[in-house]
Amino acid sequence: MNLDTKLFFYLHNFAHKTKLADRVILFFGSYLPFALVLLFPLYLFLIKEPVRQGIILCVGALSASLISRFLFGSPIRFFYPVRRPFVAHSLKPLINIHAPSFPSGHALLFFALATFIFFFNHPLGLGFFLATLLIVAARVSAGVHYPSDMLGGFLIGVASGYLVYFYMLPLLSSVF
Repeated sequence: MNLDTKLFFYLHNFAHKTKLADRVILFFGSYLPFALVLLFPLYLFLIKEPVRQGIILCVGALSASLISRFLFGSPIRFFYPVRRPFVAHSLKPLINIHAPSFPSGHALLFFALATFIFFFNHPLGLGFFLATLLIVAARVSAGVHYPSDMLGGFLIGVASGYLVYFYMLPLLSSVF
């Protein structure tokens, strides 16, 4: 058994132990992503940033997320489909998904988002990185991803956030 599979089984071992543990895993793996997507614009426009900077940050973060997920992630999933761990090992998942596993779409999207945000606001970006780590750990625990799916999502997501910040931000700043 390779390290990826050992780490998967270690984290998946937390699932199906108690209803509370399953609810925590489901919250972090399924509902926290929605909360982050909804709370981020509210934070920018209602609490923290000037409107112009908030628009640039929202458009840039959305661009980084979509580029990582669809420009990079979708072709990889199409040409290199990896079965989900619960299918490969005949397990009962907490979250039922049937698309290919590698790279994790959640990891792609949220690591790109966190990276782009980090360049603007370090504390907020670190908070998004922490939330993303909770999301990806929960999705491995839920049985829908291997740790390598998350690592691939991390590498592509961070690279996408970096590329958008350094190459697309000047265009966004001139438009808005």
